[in-house]
Amino acid sequence: MKSRTPGAEEVLSMVARDATNKVVRMEGLYQSGAPKVLFTYRSSEDIKQHVVGCDADIGGRSTTRLDLSPD
Repeated sequence: MKSRTPGAEEVLSMVARDATNKVVRMEGLYQSGAPKVLFTYRSSEDIKQHVVGCDADIGGRSTTRLDLSPD
């Protein structure tokens, strides 16, 4: 029995189906649990370049701070 080559419309349909399945299953949403470095601070001067905020800024009760701890 010969296998047939799918046409462009059929290929597009399969691609759309696969993409929809990934969205429904939320694939790609969950990354590995390994930590990722977002910023590297080497001195207190590095920290001074960032603004820290929390909901206390708009009347909330939380607090925040950003410190450099020696490791």
